[in-house]
Amino acid sequence: MTVRSWDVRTSGAAEAAPVVIILKKTQGSVWSEAGRTPLCPTVGWLRDKYGVGQYELRLKLGNRIVCMTNAQCAAVTSASAAVAGAVTASGAQPGAPAARPARPLTRTALGAW
Repeated sequence: MTVRSWDVRTSGAAEAAPVVIILKKTQGSVWSEAGRTPLCPTVGWLRDKYGVGQYELRLKLGNRIVCMTNAQCAAVTSASAAVAGAVTASGAQPGAPAARPARPLTRTALGAW
């Protein structure tokens, strides 16, 4: 058995770009591929692009699945919660009672919020 470091290439093959495979639960235990993206999608993006439902995300690198996760996308119930699952500057979710007053976002020297 040959043992190799994880970063050693076996041949001169080109590096495969990672891709996220998006599977949507259609009915019962049936999953169908909804799409693929090179970026890690958010729950809000999944809901806006593919609709409400249950999703499984698989990170594929070459011919291997290196990571899998589930996501549950629910319908937005009010205009104030337009970004489902978002977290405010105070660390609370929209609509939840604030444990402390929210601090305004300030710009850093690098321009990040």
